[in-house]
Amino acid sequence: MNGTFTPQDLAEVLRDVLIAEKTGILHFTRMGAWKSVSFFQGMLVGASSSIEEENLPAYLGNSDSLQEAISGESPEITADPISLGNFLLERNLADKQQLVAKMRDLGRDVLISLFKWENGEFQVEEKALSPDPFETDVLWTVSAILKGIHAITDFNKIREVLIEIDSNLKWNEAQYLPVESLAFGSLEGFVISRIDGSTTVRQICSMSPGGDEERTSRFLYGLLVLGVVGWDPSVNGDRFHYRSLAGSVHEEQRREKEETEEILSFYNGIRSATPFEVLGIRESDPFETAKEACKKLQEKFRPERFGERVRTGRKEELDIIEARILEAFLSFQSVKTTQAKKLAGESGDANLMVAGQRRELSKTETQTMQEQKTFLAEQFFQKARESHVMGDYHSAIDYCTNAIRNNPGVAGVYALLANCQLRNPDHRWQKRAEENLQKAIDLDPWVPDHHVNMARFYIQHGMKKKAKRHLEKALEIQPTHPEASAEFKRLK
Repeated sequence: MNGTFTPQDLAEVLRDVLIAEKTGILHFTRMGAWKSVSFFQGMLVGASSSIEEENLPAYLGNSDSLQEAISGESPEITADPISLGNFLLERNLADKQQLVAKMRDLGRDVLISLFKWENGEFQVEEKALSPDPFETDVLWTVSAILKGIHAITDFNKIREVLIEIDSNLKWNEAQYLPVESLAFGSLEGFVISRIDGSTTVRQICSMSPGGDEERTSRFLYGLLVLGVVGWDPSVNGDRFHYRSLAGSVHEEQRREKEETEEILSFYNGIRSATPFEVLGIRESDPFETAKEACKKLQEKFRPERFGERVRTGRKEELDIIEARILEAFLSFQSVKTTQAKKLAGESGDANLMVAGQRRELSKTETQTMQEQKTFLAEQFFQKARESHVMGDYHSAIDYCTNAIRNNPGVAGVYALLANCQLRNPDHRWQKRAEENLQKAIDLDPWVPDHHVNMARFYIQHGMKKKAKRHLEKALEIQPTHPEASAEFKRLK
């Protein structure tokens, strides 16, 4: 395993070495400088560097006696911190406890300094080595990696990617690390308490104590990289990869930009356009052409077609676009109606042929008008259902009202309208809901659901006798109706 790296890549390389429990040396180079980090079964053992201040002798004090002892030794001993440490112990030139502490300090500091490199090259040399007599520790290794992540210079671009992810954070089920054993401060403890499967990076950062979003996001990034924490739903697979994640986020941002431009372009274009320009048709086109154009535009700018953030952020423009499309269609209808009436009312030879033509024209126009109204009612009913699903009951009521205005003979519209009105506890709204439930029954008395809905209304208002009659009617229509049966049992 080798290649170029950035701080983000470095975090993932260290993670992979840790999880795979690799043993060997990681070599890093940049602009003539080099650093090496030794691992045993994935855990950090020691480190060395071409920088004089980042070597074991310097951490031990670099005394004259120490320099004299190692001056004649081979580079294999002096360049390898484990070999050098063993050499010093064998010659009684260092205290073991002090040596172990200094080797840990050196390993941590070299690792932190690597995270400050903007880029470089790395190579994994897998080789057998023994950490003896130095102790290895997975918790200390993870702690060193997290400290390195806190040293990344340009972290803003990483943070910007993380806060764009809408998935919630959760603890991964398969844990290789006892996180509770790590020594964390109060901020880290707060962050850990907020990872419960119901919060995003953005939300946790916004709640960070003292507004320290920078430190919070670095800690969350570290937990994600190490695989201790993951996303629900999963993002780009089970293992965290920043490059892939950033690519997905940037692609999503590109898509959102295109969607926003599409909405704003059409919105700005129709603000002063004629109805025909809105629909993209000519005044001389037939009704079917306008109907088809209206359908296509409604589908094109249907809110569900756009991403959630675009849909939410551009709700006002989408609502206006929807209204203008319908207004344009209604205006086209009005123009055609006026033209037809004018043509039918023109004076001319009152012979039987002309009279017959006028009667046929009048009949055709009536049929066309009814088709237009039915079409509009269907459109409004569809929008009402969509608004109801999205919890926008106010809009759903408006759409149902428009649907009824164009076609008052559809029972389902009254049932949906009543469902929305029932959510307002005011007695006037409750009365309207009852009237619309009854209207649905009157229009389609053989649908058991209408009777069940009315029964539930009466149960809610303490009128059990009326509720019982409607449940009995529902069961008479469909004896196996599950909801009617359940309500009837509860009522008894």
